[in-house]
Amino acid sequence: MAHGSFIPAAVSRQMRSREKPLWIGKPIPLKFAIKEGWATFVFGLPWTAAAVYWVFAAMGSGNMIFALIGVPLVAIGLYFLTTPLQEYKRARRTIYIVSNQRLIILNGLWRPTVESFAPSKIGSLEIDAAQDGSGSIIFHERREWRKNGGWFFSKIGFKAIPRVREAEDQILKLKGQGRREKSPKASAQEPSPGPVEYYRGYEIERIGDNCCVGNDTFADSASAKAHIDANWARSGQ
Repeated sequence: MAHGSFIPAAVSRQMRSREKPLWIGKPIPLKFAIKEGWATFVFGLPWTAAAVYWVFAAMGSGNMIFALIGVPLVAIGLYFLTTPLQEYKRARRTIYIVSNQRLIILNGLWRPTVESFAPSKIGSLEIDAAQDGSGSIIFHERREWRKNGGWFFSKIGFKAIPRVREAEDQILKLKGQGRREKSPKASAQEPSPGPVEYYRGYEIERIGDNCCVGNDTFADSASAKAHIDANWARSGQ
């Protein structure tokens, strides 16, 4: 669904002062469900089969304690198997927006959630387009540290949309606009961001004569990569 004169109320409520939507889209529910839920569904098949076998074998042997232990495992398996259905429902509640200020994702299966990305947060675009023009466009990679150790990387974008190239055009315009709108005064006060280099899932951004990884600043790219390698080794990846 490309941008048009009709703006859904859910979108209007998210608009800031002087912000207007330039493109609005929704995922194709079936394609979204397959893309986001297929791997979990496949994993759930042997899990559920093993859990059901556990329960019936325990019941057959008269060991009801083991049978009761298997019940939560069966419930987990059923959750895995219903993941595509959950993602299908999520797709029906998801709206993607390109405004003149940012990218917005409205979704949430049980409660509404809002994610927004300023032009500076838009990375290199990854396009996965099918012959019918549908596809996904990834524009941001989120890095989170797990409590049990190790980094978890998730790719954020507009997934399973009907006309992916239309979204790509609008995102590229917004990304370029963000660079142009940097004021001369701000440019004089702080170094202009340079090209971004990706290494082991991290963004190394050159700002002036320095290289930045998150909130850490280094004299050159080699020092930044050494820091990333150290974190990578500590996380056991």
